Amino acid sequence: MPKKIQTRRPGAQPIGDDAPATKGDLKAFATKEDLKAFATKEDLKAFATKEDLKAFATKEDLKEVDAKVNTLDANVNTLDAKLNRVVVEVANLKGEVGEIRHTMATQMATKDDIRQILNAIDRFASRSEEDMKSRLIHGQALTEHAVTMKDHEGRIVKLETAQ
Repeated sequence: MPKKIQTRRPGAQPIGDDAPATKGDLKAFATKEDLKAFATKEDLKAFATKEDLKAFATKEDLKEVDAKVNTLDANVNTLDAKLNRVVVEVANLKGEVGEIRHTMATQMATKDDIRQILNAIDRFASRSEEDMKSRLIHGQALTEHAVTMKDHEGRIVKLETAQ
């Protein structure tokens, strides 16, 4: 059933179907001034056409966008979880690095410590070399004395047997 168009002003008396219209009846109809409030053909040209509306998103397009947004949300949640694991790992590594620094500061030798150790080794090595030379000299002296004693023994034996 077609929609009934209102042709009279609100509050006007209904017009009978059988009676001819009177001037008073005609006053109840919309005037030119009343019609100025309605849209004109020119006004309607400014509205979007079916062709214009094709450029806008459809329900299917919105469903696709919604699916992509859901996928992105899942990806963001995954990345967030990974980032949380990385943050925890970095915190653990910071603690371990702190422990290593503490160990290095308290239990490991510094350059000065190593220099002192090397100097002590050098002093010990030079004393060892001096002791080695001293032993060689004593060894030579003992060998010479042993040779000299044998030579003296031989002469004493000759002297005693000659007498």
